[in-house]
Amino acid sequence: MNKRVFAAVIGILVALNVGAQERRLSALAGETVSILLEFDRPAPTNIELILPPLPPELTVTPVPVVVTRFGFLQEVRIEVSSRVPGRYVIPPIEVVIDGGEVQMVSETLLEVAPSRGAPVPFSARWRALSDPVYVGQSIPVLLEITKIDSFTFPDSVSFRAPPAGLFEEVSGFGSVSSNMVAGVDLFTIPVAAFIFTPTSTGEVSIPAAQVDARGMTVTAPALTITPRELPPQIARSGAVGSFTVYNELDLLELVSGETGELVIEISGAGNLPVLDPPEVTFQGLTLVDQSDSLTVSPDVTTLSGYRGVRERRVRFQAEENVDAGTVRIDSFSFLNSRTGAVETEPARTFRITVASDPGEGVAAASIPDLSLLTVEQLKRLRWFSLTELRWPWFLFLAGPVVFSVVTLLSVRGSRRRASGKAATLTALVFLVSASLFPVLNTVRLGRADELISEGRYDVAAVLYDLEIQDHQTHPGLHYNRGVLSLRAGNLVATRFHLRRAVRLDSRNEQFRTALARADGFIDDGETLPVPRYPQRNIFFLVFLGLWTLFWVLLLLRHSVARALSLLTIIMLGIGSGGAALWTWNLSSVREGVVRQEVTVRRIPDSSAEPWLQLDPGMPVIVDLSYDQFYLIRTTSGVTGWVPVRAIWYEGATP
Repeated sequence: MNKRVFAAVIGILVALNVGAQERRLSALAGETVSILLEFDRPAPTNIELILPPLPPELTVTPVPVVVTRFGFLQEVRIEVSSRVPGRYVIPPIEVVIDGGEVQMVSETLLEVAPSRGAPVPFSARWRALSDPVYVGQSIPVLLEITKIDSFTFPDSVSFRAPPAGLFEEVSGFGSVSSNMVAGVDLFTIPVAAFIFTPTSTGEVSIPAAQVDARGMTVTAPALTITPRELPPQIARSGAVGSFTVYNELDLLELVSGETGELVIEISGAGNLPVLDPPEVTFQGLTLVDQSDSLTVSPDVTTLSGYRGVRERRVRFQAEENVDAGTVRIDSFSFLNSRTGAVETEPARTFRITVASDPGEGVAAASIPDLSLLTVEQLKRLRWFSLTELRWPWFLFLAGPVVFSVVTLLSVRGSRRRASGKAATLTALVFLVSASLFPVLNTVRLGRADELISEGRYDVAAVLYDLEIQDHQTHPGLHYNRGVLSLRAGNLVATRFHLRRAVRLDSRNEQFRTALARADGFIDDGETLPVPRYPQRNIFFLVFLGLWTLFWVLLLLRHSVARALSLLTIIMLGIGSGGAALWTWNLSSVREGVVRQEVTVRRIPDSSAEPWLQLDPGMPVIVDLSYDQFYLIRTTSGVTGWVPVRAIWYEGATP
């Protein structure tokens, strides 16, 4: 009697803990195994299984095997089999007894081996990271190893590109994940990543792939994708993603025979390589040539395909016997892949004035007459920020090294002192000549002067842009570039470069006067004051003087070690402190200039509510950046978010 009571208690405990047990079963291909539930209760009249969705390779008997003895229920067996080797996760199964009592079979891991002693194979699959998919949309697709019990990198992967679409292998997508089932960690490991751009509707199949690892070859079944048709509003552009369009015209006034340039930039994330930029039409103007460029990388943030910039440059000239023309940029519509809504950038029209010579017209006559710096003036002594002195600092070591060598090898003190003086002077000459005199391309600047004399200011400005790339902190180059932009009618570039020149040489009255006259000519009522900074050459002169004094004292006397140590500390303190103060003052307020008419929004999202409009040429303060947006502050104190490409950032050459 006690034994029957004990057995009943054990049976009840087993039944109560069925849902918490970890079940891991092993079998051979085609072999049937049973999931057992043990009971000790009167035999029921009906037992029903409620099966969850199961892998198609599994076979589960819908009617369980019930074992009863002496009128008592002993076991319920759920029989499972598979002819395909692999690991299968069987979700919890409900067992309903007599239509009322419900017992749950916990999640079960079934490992099916191809033969006795052989390892259980893992699985592989294709997985698209976007749904739904539209024609022309660029979507990330992963080839993954799944249901493998340890991290493994494949020995080889073989696949074929789908016939209907662009299929490019990239990196950066996907991450390793794991899921514990019955005490076993099952890993999902991405082994290859692609960006797929389907080019037709209907079913598109990515062919099956082969993955070799652990001495086994596993097939990832083909993946079928059914792209949807695009809405009719974006049939022309074929753009799917999230984009912003920027239009920039270098000249609003053309001289007869002069070439103007229009730049259309589409930035954001989506199918940038395959979309069509907006169409450009002319009246009174003639297309000269057109070029496209593309700078993209995989979009690992929003998984929208590619992220970057698509740029189109259109060059044009005025037709004969016309005094004005227009450039019209059609609207640009795209399907936002995140919201599913169609968004449209409105069309824009620019009016171009055509003059027979550079001096014709009221606008040309009213432009402030600002003189340019000559090449000789640009080559004159100028002061660099201490942080710019890179390789010349190593020349400082020439004096100490030569002095130390002479001291060790020389016997007579007079010879040692003379050699030390020579070494010191040599080091100072090298340092001054290398750091204070800019090495400018005089041939390039001379060619720019010739173009200026011919009135071709826009072409000369291009040469100055090339020179600024080599000397980004040369205030004179920025000043001349700003004056050329003013003469060519590019007011945005005028304000950008003149403000940059003043910031780099804030005590130069010629630069400040030119900026004030340019601001008055633009006359938009919005400007930011340019602060005066400490004169950086003072720090450099003090530093240079102390360095010279250090070596003079060292050569003249040898009993002033304490004084020299103190002098060295002061020298280093003034040098580093001056560099830090100048750099901090120069970069603490980050300025920019609005490149084109732009909408300021309350949050960094192109679909957010508009806040206000900013006109081209308006100076702003850049407080911070986030993703593809700047948080800017206007002269009136209003803050908001604008796209990065809408701002010419102070300190960088556009």
